[in-house]
Amino acid sequence: MERYIYQNGKKLRCGYTTGSSATGASLGALCNLMDERVEGIEIRALNGWDIPLVLHNQEKKDKYAMASVIKDPGDDPDITRGIHIYSKVSWGKPSDGRRYFVNEEGNIYLTGGNGVGTVTKKGLQVGVGYSAINPGPRRMIFETLEKKIPSEKILTVEISIPEGEEKAKKTFNPKLGIVDGLSILGSTGIVKPMSEDALIDSLKIEISVYKEEKKKDYVVFTFGNYGRKFIKEHTNYSEEEAIITSNYIGAMIDEAYRLGFKKVYLAGHIGKFVKLAGGIFNTHSKVADARLEILTACAVVAGESSEILQKIIGSNTTEEAVEYIEGTKVWEVVGKRALKYLRERTYGEIEMEVAFFSFEKGKLYESQGESDE
Repeated sequence: MERYIYQNGKKLRCGYTTGSSATGASLGALCNLMDERVEGIEIRALNGWDIPLVLHNQEKKDKYAMASVIKDPGDDPDITRGIHIYSKVSWGKPSDGRRYFVNEEGNIYLTGGNGVGTVTKKGLQVGVGYSAINPGPRRMIFETLEKKIPSEKILTVEISIPEGEEKAKKTFNPKLGIVDGLSILGSTGIVKPMSEDALIDSLKIEISVYKEEKKKDYVVFTFGNYGRKFIKEHTNYSEEEAIITSNYIGAMIDEAYRLGFKKVYLAGHIGKFVKLAGGIFNTHSKVADARLEILTACAVVAGESSEILQKIIGSNTTEEAVEYIEGTKVWEVVGKRALKYLRERTYGEIEMEVAFFSFEKGKLYESQGESDE
């Protein structure tokens, strides 16, 4: 894919995700199934970019067709570089006992095969017992195939990664309870290569440009695309003015202070905010990951029962832990502690407001100008 970004004077090539690879392989396999064999296809990523892909290992049998796409992360270091991601498609509903994702029209059934992980613990974006194919890739696959499949047909799709089980041992999947393979990931479908320093530098430039162009005394931060969607749907701020900080909220808060902003509004997922409530300003799991411990401590302060505390500390993710907490006091404690550390970071000179959410329960907390006491 000939798309590039520039970092520190270096020209770096963008790549595409496992989700895009699975989408391309599925479209190629469907073309085979319909006797329209092609050597390459083009898919539309969720960010609007068109991705040209080369098809490999094409096969057409009486009852199914297959194709694969080689995963290419561009100039980004990635453990999945060069692996084949396969799709096998066949007409009709599946007849086995596996769990399938189904599109809204009810005519496409999707699951994972060999080398695609299976979710065994709560708290992820995929339910227990389902293949680890995240919402973004599922949407890409469904939308792409819906344009091609005849209206009267029903299609079954199986994604597989022959090297997936071995590669997954070097990822966080085993820790998360995703067994026997890799996950099919990608919120946009595109991999943008960046080193940590280069990413922080680019984010600082984005804040500086925003300051000069918008002439506003506030800045809106969020950790990623889910946070931008939350801002659009649940706040008075616009999605366009939200700056994505990734894991580097501390560096971005420092830059906002340096540039003289008077207010910062920060919104994001509870998993990131729990870390802030513990004074952790680089939220990458490799730097620090005490989410459940911090959340348990906040629950103690909020007066939760010992039974709930045991469930929180024994959870797989914060998203699962959220299921066990019924009241709002815990979220108030988390929010106020995050505010405390954010205000201390800027010596109390910047007004701070925060909001956070979970995928299942939606908005959990939004500060309203209160103190962090």
